[in-house]
Amino acid sequence: MFADTQTTSVIDAELQRGERLIWRGRPAAGRWLYPQDALLIPFSIMWGGFAIFWEAGVLSSSTARNSVIFPLWGVPFVVIGLYMMFGRFFARRWVRDRTVYGLTNRRVISIAASLRGTRRVSSVWLGSFPAVDKRVGRDGRGTVWIGTFPFGARSLASDPGWPGSGRATGNAIVLADIPDAGEVYALINRQLSDMTSPRAEH
Repeated sequence: MFADTQTTSVIDAELQRGERLIWRGRPAAGRWLYPQDALLIPFSIMWGGFAIFWEAGVLSSSTARNSVIFPLWGVPFVVIGLYMMFGRFFARRWVRDRTVYGLTNRRVISIAASLRGTRRVSSVWLGSFPAVDKRVGRDGRGTVWIGTFPFGARSLASDPGWPGSGRATGNAIVLADIPDAGEVYALINRQLSDMTSPRAEH
């Protein structure tokens, strides 16, 4: 997990000449469940439960004694089911503990570790005047989406526990589960407004 000083240094390393950091942050710590889990958990249980039930049935049948094809065929589905039910929560927590965000006078930046040990740096330039959307809870914690997402990819991009979620963003960024989502949303819109004013920086 990044400490506050590490968060700033990681973002600073990505800044270009003349670029000024306005805000930096990380996903909120200590949270395991998110709104999308209301649908994903039942689906995961159905998938995983069926896969485990099917594999147990095959292993206990006479077919398993005469062939290894059917037992082996079910193993990938069981592994996927176990990951969906349990593993993705730990993967999500691991990635978010190693994710930092930044807002500058020119762009929004996301720097996230991947499960493969690499680091993914994504940017959306404010000069492209991206769409900005938010979802904020009563405690001020929420998510801000910047840019245009491929069809159906917004929920996937918000959850790093799923393989391929980082590539689902397209030309967009998710500031997922940040403690001050409303304030960040306002800061981004203020920067966009300033860029259209006569005093906007060139």
